[in-house]
Amino acid sequence: MPAPHSTGCSPADRASRRSRRTATRSIRLAEAAPLVALGGVVALRASRLDVRNFVVIRAAAASDAALAAGAALGLAGAGLRAASGRRRPGAPEVAPHGRARRRWPALGTVAALAAIPVVRGRPVRIAAPVDVRPGPELHLVTVNIERDSPGAGDAATAVAAADADVVLVQEHTVGTGAALVAAGLHDRYRWQVEAPEDGYFGAALLSRHRVVRSDVVVLGRRPMLTATLDVAGTLVEIVCVHTQAPIRSHDVAPWNEGFEDVTATVERARAIDRPSVLAGDWNATICSRPFRAALRRRGLVDAGEATRRWWPAPTWPADRRPLPPLLALDHVVVTPDVQVLGVRTLAVPGTDHRALDVRLRLRAAAPVEAPVEAPVKAAAPAAPGGP
Repeated sequence: MPAPHSTGCSPADRASRRSRRTATRSIRLAEAAPLVALGGVVALRASRLDVRNFVVIRAAAASDAALAAGAALGLAGAGLRAASGRRRPGAPEVAPHGRARRRWPALGTVAALAAIPVVRGRPVRIAAPVDVRPGPELHLVTVNIERDSPGAGDAATAVAAADADVVLVQEHTVGTGAALVAAGLHDRYRWQVEAPEDGYFGAALLSRHRVVRSDVVVLGRRPMLTATLDVAGTLVEIVCVHTQAPIRSHDVAPWNEGFEDVTATVERARAIDRPSVLAGDWNATICSRPFRAALRRRGLVDAGEATRRWWPAPTWPADRRPLPPLLALDHVVVTPDVQVLGVRTLAVPGTDHRALDVRLRLRAAAPVEAPVEAPVKAAAPAAPGGP
């Protein structure tokens, strides 16, 4: 009777082979991750859907994270492959220098993919004219304080700690106004322009610099606070921005109009030779095509881009700890004659946005108008709609 067929493999050998096969598959998947992530990003950008609503904008922003994660996995896989030094079962022996030649192209490809988030998707930067005479510095903080948030007092305290020259507040209500008073902000800032409302589009401006003029104008079908400040003899136009959020389909039109209307305000300022600062909750990321296009048409500069950040600083949602904010919805936009010295985000408790803290240098501008002796007060008309 013939002997039973034997493979000569013990159970331990078979288990070892299974383990090696599993490890090899894992490494191959990790090495393929950057290509999969890159394909997803290309498909998303090609779809041209980033103008519709927050769902797609979130996906567009998340593609950056997906690409970075894919690149990290690819680097890890290539590193494991390089460190293993083991040939696959049944594969021919390869000289060490041959293995190295095979690994370097993979490592180079992964490194190139990892660099893509750094260099893609940036709006056009416009340098300040070389003949601009430097003027005074302006320290500004802008924050969406979240309408009637129970943590408005904590948010106001955090904003006060920033000790800025100018504070812009979005979603300002009578209740948040009381929180600002309790935090001592009204004692710190002589000039106060408040336009509270019960909806999402109230605003406030607190300033150590004289307010020459203030008004509430409708931009993108939403009321926004505008003001002219005298900053050490230089007049500068300020807009406290809060555009309509593109949450529903009927919000898309006012959202698009908001970018055009807000950026158009700089034309009047240019006609009288004044710099402009448009700061607040734009409800848009640099993935938002209408936002980028509006900046490009008016020759404006995003402060975060001007500082050459390699990664946009996300500001929303900031109230879902331990998860970090995902989207950079808040921006400070300036005319090219304003130099951006620095930009940072501030963690502000009690609201769903992080604040933006920026330092700017203005240029010497037109003569100052006649003094205004008392702080200016304004009231915003009520407007329907979401945040």
